[in-house]
Amino acid sequence: MKTVDIGERIDRIRLRIGKNTVLRDFGFPCFPLYCYYPTDVPCISQDSVNIRRMIWNLKYDRNHITAAEHSRAVSFFVPKVVETLSLILGSGLKDYVLMCIPAKIVQGNELRWKDFSRIVCEESGMKDGYGYVSILSEGTQKHLHLGRGRDVELSFDRDAIDGKYIVVCDDICSYGKTMKTFCRRLLENGARDCIGIMLGITTHTLQRIEPIKLYGDYDFQRCSSLK
Repeated sequence: MKTVDIGERIDRIRLRIGKNTVLRDFGFPCFPLYCYYPTDVPCISQDSVNIRRMIWNLKYDRNHITAAEHSRAVSFFVPKVVETLSLILGSGLKDYVLMCIPAKIVQGNELRWKDFSRIVCEESGMKDGYGYVSILSEGTQKHLHLGRGRDVELSFDRDAIDGKYIVVCDDICSYGKTMKTFCRRLLENGARDCIGIMLGITTHTLQRIEPIKLYGDYDFQRCSSLK
């Protein structure tokens, strides 16, 4: 299967935007769309407050978020994800499988990601890998258990993953441990390559520009052909 080699693109992205980006390198390329400012970060803009709320709505805690709010969040993020991945991967996008990092509980995972994954794939041409990973044992949130939350236990469909190029999507990335662990498990199950995309990256200092604007300002298609 032919796919896009993005190694050179990533090198040229770093040369082009350097320290002005919050692109994180976890041993594979990862692209955050927005800065996610925790509630204790002062003086953020109203736009940043709105992005934070959209991410909360996408996560879909039914005790606090309505179905309509979640639907609006899906409608907001889907085109941003598709556009960014199209810029980065070009025509090779259709060679990739989308897999979203599961939530800690089965019901929450389905509510958060099932429709999101399906719609992104319908609009991008990627294959929907929502069913390639399942929850064997549910986890618990650390903030609800005095910092001693239990990790979710996952089962991967090796037959489905083997030989695939995978885009891994997460809602919020702070230190990258979850993203790195998930991608490592994919590679152990035969995936050929991973690239990460996250809706928000936890940021504690105010940034001049959102990451997604940096990607849109960069000619990925041109840099992929440069020697």
